[in-house]
Amino acid sequence: MNPYAEAFLASRNDIVQMLRTIPASEWNQVSPLTPEWTCKEVVAHLVGLGVDVAEGNLPPRDMNAWTASQVRRFGSLSPAELIERWETTATEATFNEAFAQMLFDQITHEFDLRYAFAIPGDTHSARVLLAADFLTQAMKDSYTLDYDLTHRAADIEGPAVVATPFEILRARSGRRSWNQIAAMDWNADLAEVKASFFGNGFFEPQPDDVEVAREAH
Repeated sequence: MNPYAEAFLASRNDIVQMLRTIPASEWNQVSPLTPEWTCKEVVAHLVGLGVDVAEGNLPPRDMNAWTASQVRRFGSLSPAELIERWETTATEATFNEAFAQMLFDQITHEFDLRYAFAIPGDTHSARVLLAADFLTQAMKDSYTLDYDLTHRAADIEGPAVVATPFEILRARSGRRSWNQIAAMDWNADLAEVKASFFGNGFFEPQPDDVEVAREAH
């Protein structure tokens, strides 16, 4: 099995293991880091993501419409039905590097759910490193992930920011407040960092500081 499929499967298995410990009533709480969705809707999106990848139903230009359709199609299932549908969808059979963005999305929501349920996860796992590597490759015009786990900017000497891949992953996906991002150990112009991270309007920083201990250990 290729490393992307292994990472997808490890993430899915760990999320499912966590979800089995959560009472069904708690699935209806709002996911604080994805406030437009409840925790159940986050899971419905992840189930739909797996189904769509397995069936070759890849995202159109409108990514928001694609993810909304996943929530709409699977959101009415019970927690037990969602888990069963997810586990019986053989996404890993077709999952490879071409789906790295979907892996990044799943791992982002894995830690969103961990935050919601206050069940920390491993921030140094192979799948976190793989998702962070995808993210930095996607930003390769400005940033690359260095071997010493720092984030470097191409146009300045030394590390642009000294941070773990996990923190870059969470900051870049808008899972930290701007105050938290600005407080990181930067050797870069913060206005340029803000434009690079959030200039396209796809992600926005959290309005309030995120309690990191709720999601990470």
